[in-house]
Amino acid sequence: MISKTSKVLVAMAAVFAGSSAMASGYGVKLQSGYTAGMANAGSGVSDDALAIYANPAAMIQATTHQIAGHFTGVFGNTKFRGSNSTTGVVAPNGVLIPGVINETGSTRNASKKVAVPSFGVIANAHDRLKVGVMVHAPFGLKFNYGNNSITRAHSTRAEMTTINILPSFAVKIIDSLAFGAGLQMQYSKVELARKYSLTNANLGAIPTGSTYTNIGGNDWSMGWTAGLYATLSKAWKLGFSYKSKMIANLDGNGETVIGGNPASVFKAEAKVRYPHIFTLSSSYDINCAWTVLADVIYTRWDAVKDISIRSHLSTGQSTDVVPLNWKNSWFFAAGVNYRLNDSLSFRFGYAYDMAPSRDATRVASIPDSNKHWLATGATYNVSKDASLTISYGHEFFEKGKINLQPGAQTGANASTFNKGALVGKVRNSVDLVSVQFNYKF
Repeated sequence: MISKTSKVLVAMAAVFAGSSAMASGYGVKLQSGYTAGMANAGSGVSDDALAIYANPAAMIQATTHQIAGHFTGVFGNTKFRGSNSTTGVVAPNGVLIPGVINETGSTRNASKKVAVPSFGVIANAHDRLKVGVMVHAPFGLKFNYGNNSITRAHSTRAEMTTINILPSFAVKIIDSLAFGAGLQMQYSKVELARKYSLTNANLGAIPTGSTYTNIGGNDWSMGWTAGLYATLSKAWKLGFSYKSKMIANLDGNGETVIGGNPASVFKAEAKVRYPHIFTLSSSYDINCAWTVLADVIYTRWDAVKDISIRSHLSTGQSTDVVPLNWKNSWFFAAGVNYRLNDSLSFRFGYAYDMAPSRDATRVASIPDSNKHWLATGATYNVSKDASLTISYGHEFFEKGKINLQPGAQTGANASTFNKGALVGKVRNSVDLVSVQFNYKF
């Protein structure tokens, strides 16, 4: 029986979705509509409740209670063009079934339109103590190539949704330095699907037709975050934070459909790793109108070697290994904020986001590549206590090469052989539209 809590989380997961085309790996850097207007520059020194994830110590700037809410609409375009070929598949009983598939073409747009929200609140407990909580989606992806796509043997659909709850505090150590820390309580939900064809007449007891597998799972994981916020001068602010790695041990179900008919439902499990993240943020007031901001983020993606899915079938265990072999990545952002008057301000920004994936192991389900992010935005102060922010950004991705070759016919790589060779290039681009509301009381 599904609990009420599980029902609520499933409903929230439909909202807290993301596209991996927004950031390196399956990370999402869209926790604030204000910093989205500067391509995330200054994320760890922002003075509202949506800076909690980037740096909990930044809450020390609050002089009143405040709330902030935001969402970003993500409009992506992801297409793969290349070839898919195989000399056979491995049947569920481990027998190699010869058969030839050799296709060339391109996919439809696999990116799905999503909204990425976040919400935060800060309580001004004391001049030297602030407490707050934030809810947002730090990781996610959502791609659907279709069941008849050229990528179908590797991926027809891939979805990852996370909901991260961060209760945090910030304390002023000395007048110019504050320390902040908090817990990360993260719910993860992942679904992966693929389809391959059994085309040879020598199938024995194995049914002919196409085999479609859909595997999904969910889990809670725990982590922590901590940061420092320093006012080096009246004009210069500096923030540094660390977010711990987390591991989600996903437990769920899988379903196999052969030739259009349900064949089996089975238990499945997988392990997903979330990386260590180090963030350095800064802002400097040139004068009363102009402020320059910057971010440098280092992400330890090297902990992500593969995604290994273990299925508990009636005939025994089967393991589907998705090799990734990711490398650590850097993110650089610079932005400027111009305060026209007490009611209106404008901002602009640029960022370069390095992808952790390698050409030899880039997969269709996470088709990221290095990208350039241009952004602009504006804030209108509705009153002294309320403000509205809108931002727009466009992400230009470099071409991502995919060169996946068949593995061994037996053993741990048998499932890779099932998928055949997928060779080509993926093209990505993303438009981002953000809206944020802030209120102080």
